[in-house]
Amino acid sequence: MSSRAGHYRKVRGLRVRPVPEVGACYVYTPTHPRLYALNMTAWLILELCEGRSPRALAQAYRDEMQRAYWQRVGFGYFSAPEPPSRAGLGKELRDGVRMLRTQGIIKLITQGAQHAKKI
Repeated sequence: MSSRAGHYRKVRGLRVRPVPEVGACYVYTPTHPRLYALNMTAWLILELCEGRSPRALAQAYRDEMQRAYWQRVGFGYFSAPEPPSRAGLGKELRDGVRMLRTQGIIKLITQGAQHAKKI
């Protein structure tokens, strides 16, 4: 499931504890010991990213957010707010991925890195 751009992976040894009743997910990074509380958006990105290329992640994120939007508002033409824009979802996803990478929760595995590990 990789592409020329590579694919995302959770870092090795990551501890993930979902706590849906408070709308958060707690993540512990053992390599650089730290505990993070992810909001629902970051949690969704974390769950969707595993093994996906950046392009596949973007599509999966758009699909999930569109599905969540229609489940929340239904098909009421007069009461539904505007659906999230593609640009807005893209910015939200980029910000979330950047934050998860900066905090050492996920990483982008490129083709060269895969071959180097196998040798």
